[in-house]
Amino acid sequence: MSGQKAIRKNSFNTLLFLFVVLFYGFYPVWFVPAIPAVYRMILLNIFVGLIGGIIYWWPGLTDISADLISSRDHAESRKSNVVAVGIFVLAIVAHLPFWILPVVTGDDMQSHISPAATVLGHMYRFIPPLAVTLMVLGAVVFLFLYGRIILRKLQKFNLIYWLPVCLLNIYAFFLIKTNLVETVGMWQSVFRYPPVAKLVYLMGYALFGINEFVGRGIQFVFLAGTAVYVFKAVKAVSERADSDIVLFLALFFPTFFHFSNYSVLENGTVFFFAAMSYHFLKSLEENRHISWVVLWLSIGLLYKRLTIGFVPVMLFYLLYKYYKNKVTIGFFKKYLHALLVPALIGLPFTAMGAILKIRNAASKWDNIFYPAQLGQNLIDLIGTLGPFLSALLFLSVVWCVFKRKRFNLYWIMLILGYYLMISLTHANGYIRHAQPVYLGLFYFFAVAVTDFIYWAKQKNKKILVMVSLLLTSELVYSNFFAADRVQRTVLRNRFENIYPYGELMDYLKLLVPEKGALRVYAPAEVEPSHFYLAKHKLTGKILWDRTAPANINKKVIVDKAGQYDYLCLPEIGTVYNNYKDVIMEIIDSEEMKLLKVFDYKGNRIFLFRPLDADVYKDKNC
Repeated sequence: MSGQKAIRKNSFNTLLFLFVVLFYGFYPVWFVPAIPAVYRMILLNIFVGLIGGIIYWWPGLTDISADLISSRDHAESRKSNVVAVGIFVLAIVAHLPFWILPVVTGDDMQSHISPAATVLGHMYRFIPPLAVTLMVLGAVVFLFLYGRIILRKLQKFNLIYWLPVCLLNIYAFFLIKTNLVETVGMWQSVFRYPPVAKLVYLMGYALFGINEFVGRGIQFVFLAGTAVYVFKAVKAVSERADSDIVLFLALFFPTFFHFSNYSVLENGTVFFFAAMSYHFLKSLEENRHISWVVLWLSIGLLYKRLTIGFVPVMLFYLLYKYYKNKVTIGFFKKYLHALLVPALIGLPFTAMGAILKIRNAASKWDNIFYPAQLGQNLIDLIGTLGPFLSALLFLSVVWCVFKRKRFNLYWIMLILGYYLMISLTHANGYIRHAQPVYLGLFYFFAVAVTDFIYWAKQKNKKILVMVSLLLTSELVYSNFFAADRVQRTVLRNRFENIYPYGELMDYLKLLVPEKGALRVYAPAEVEPSHFYLAKHKLTGKILWDRTAPANINKKVIVDKAGQYDYLCLPEIGTVYNNYKDVIMEIIDSEEMKLLKVFDYKGNRIFLFRPLDADVYKDKNC
């Protein structure tokens, strides 16, 4: 019995250790070509062997491994809820006009979707896509059925620790010898964004194919998780909370709805803040929730670095509770001790990016001296939600301050603390980076709506019907028809910045030689070409160089394009990539032959060929 208890006690630590194995070993954070191979191996073992080992034997964490399989808070979830299913179906149908669209050009989207797609694209050269899907599905089913049994057996003699360490060293030796990381793509992309989202997208593409809807669907699932946690948080202050109402409001809240239409990481970020917030507040009553905070913060830091904004909010709230004699110094120390685990898991990746000068904190401290800069996110909030919904949010905060005291201070601290943090970075003025602020406001909105519905049901159901229709109409209008909403897409502007890369790949597929690879120069770095190369099974068959010159002009572009088989230019007129004039100058100069113009709703891509290129010609050229 004592041996079994020891095994059970260590299960949560084992899970956290396996995260380190996955996110620092299998995902090659240690692969830095600038250092000798032996140092890469040492770096791997520092990450997995040393840091992973510290976490594996870390004392004092409550084991919640059983809760991960069957949550204790499952009473609501086991009820058959036809209404909830209907809301989900309605939301999915509402997203379809956006989910069927190609990927947007000119955004960070390519940094999130392309790495996973490219890895699969290389795999598809040797393994058929269906076989990959069946392999992944089989592995998932096998782990679901036998994972716990295998885990228990491997925990004997700590094999669950030593076996992954040994296997990862063999794996690392293989990657170094074959240089596979740089064959797949630029090694710097390993550090561009943390690994969790890339591995989640990789799993999604492996199961459902390399398609545009996959990343969007994943963000929708994150949003559904946010709705669950917000409902739990509202339920903690009001027994009147209705899960269906909170679900509907969350799925159709304008910015959350918008970010479910794209594969950027924002709905996932909101989910982690919602999960961490709920479990943190619950941990003040039940210690086991500290482990939940450790879990979500550990994963969140490796999903998106901005989740670190939760930590100062939590610590200040704990200090306030200690000052008010609501928590003991022992509890405070216990929390600090537990928080060292997510720090060990999440911060090395961020530190590596900063050391290699690939990604840093992007701080802009001088914004604090400029009221216009500090107020930008507030202006954008009103501009993207509209005056009516913005007013409802702020009135909801006022209502809760006077009528709902419990946990108000935490959510206000989250709103103000995160707002200040994001305002003092180069992310200031981008609504996608400010979404945790919107989460805090949405919490107050959900509480206020819950209270209003309870009052209206008792006093005047006609008012309830009228207000419900008004609020639903506002959400429909804001999500689909509102004009000029800041940094948000609705039906009328959903085709903006979408270029026909899919059609381009279909055309280039006809030009690929039987031996060797097609070489294309396409100097526009923020575009989804690598995603579409993978989708059309052209990864490795087309060598695509999208490096833009420092000085964009016709001579520089044409001179470099002469070294390639084709030149591909999207008709973009942004500050960073302005090719509209260059395209016209190339056409007028006749220095290159214009093969074809691809058009999607007025957004065009021009394909040129050097006049002296010795390439296979398409019969339609």
